[in-house]
Amino acid sequence: MMENEAAAVANGNYVSGFDTVTAEDDTTVVIELDEPQATMESLRVPIVPRHVWEPIIEEQGEAFADYTGDDLPTVGTGPFVLTEHARGEHIRLEANPDHWRGAPGFDELYFRYYSEKDAAVEALRSGEVSFVYELTDAQITSLETLDNVAVNIADGKRFQAFTINPGAVTQDGEEFGDGHPALADRTLRQAIVMGIDNEEIVQQGANGQAVAAGGYVPPRYTDFHWAPEGDEAILDFDPDAANAMLDEAGYERGDDGVRVSPDGDRLELRMHVHADRPDNVQAGQVIDERLADLGIEIDNQTVDPGILSDALYDAEYDLIFTGWTVNPDPDYVFSIHTCDALPTEPGTMQGDAYFCDEEYDELYAAQLAEYDRAARAEIIHQLQEVLYREAVVNVLTYPNIMEAYRTDHVASLQLEPAEGGNIWGQDGYWAWWSAEPAEGAGSGGSGVSTGALIGIGAGVLVLVVAGAFVFFRRRSTVEDRE
Repeated sequence: MMENEAAAVANGNYVSGFDTVTAEDDTTVVIELDEPQATMESLRVPIVPRHVWEPIIEEQGEAFADYTGDDLPTVGTGPFVLTEHARGEHIRLEANPDHWRGAPGFDELYFRYYSEKDAAVEALRSGEVSFVYELTDAQITSLETLDNVAVNIADGKRFQAFTINPGAVTQDGEEFGDGHPALADRTLRQAIVMGIDNEEIVQQGANGQAVAAGGYVPPRYTDFHWAPEGDEAILDFDPDAANAMLDEAGYERGDDGVRVSPDGDRLELRMHVHADRPDNVQAGQVIDERLADLGIEIDNQTVDPGILSDALYDAEYDLIFTGWTVNPDPDYVFSIHTCDALPTEPGTMQGDAYFCDEEYDELYAAQLAEYDRAARAEIIHQLQEVLYREAVVNVLTYPNIMEAYRTDHVASLQLEPAEGGNIWGQDGYWAWWSAEPAEGAGSGGSGVSTGALIGIGAGVLVLVVAGAFVFFRRRSTVEDRE
């Protein structure tokens, strides 16, 4: 990750300040830094065997990004070992009996791919799978009353947002893409944000299964969460004030009610929305209606993730939906909005917004060097205030995590956090390491299919992997960027 750009695509920010890394003995690693780095207290960097991976890195070079790693089983130290992978079909993990915290309760984890989430929900109903995640409100409601199914609704750790194209440039200042030229005007961007009611997005877009957002970090991370209050809340929902701002800035309405910029450009904006995310689709419809009240016409393009990703990387969009899962240490999601995160050439961006701001970069560097948690949190609040004020990255909601599992397959498992926490997407392996088979699972009469009966009887936990996770292209806007 320190030397190979492709290997550093995910979480490379954690090693950006490393000078040297030395294994002093079998149990001691010494990391020397170029400068202070607060994320040292929460590194998400794997330690892997050099004798296995160094030859692969040397052979693959920059092509490492496309390395499939089909030489199984893998070498690792976790509670499970990857033993089988059929791309787009399934993943099999076998328990590591020598795990230092003790062997897992299940002998195997089997992840099965489904391209349609409704099909995965039906598989849970029938007992073909043990767990499903990223459910919609309608799906979770349909499962709540079923015997042998437990639903889990947790506070979200990601945000739903849209970014505005302010004019795409590379780090060298090369302009590219075809974003609407008027969006370079912060007044217009701020008016767009003021014309959207995040509470309405929660109710109409997420059916109440979300929290209206203000800042960039979800409220479950109490230290780093920030929301505009009082005099800071300059972009609260206020369509009258937004219209007045646009009038004063010279955006006059045409005969058809659509405004025209001072340079004569009609305010018809393309909005790219994830077709595979119902909450995005519904939110897009709300935004379309609300911006019409401001005299802004929206071309609502509800498209597949690949088309949306291409539009983002080519900078051929005006508004585009996005979202990120935020780690307990939020450094990464802030790093992607520094000037250094701009593309080196068209199509190579690291984040989801063509944003570059000197004040923001100074604050980002300051928080990374600050080891005092309270002082660092205050700087991170200021970072969010800059993003909010500049209205390029605009957070709408923090969606709840909705998931479900079979109680006749799984007797117990660990949530994170323990109270009100989630199962899928934990910052660790607690759920599946701690999961214990239900008594009598696979003994017959439970409605589990024959194939799953064999699996469950052998201590196999069958899980669902959503089709979205099959789709990896560059760093698309599929959530996790998920």
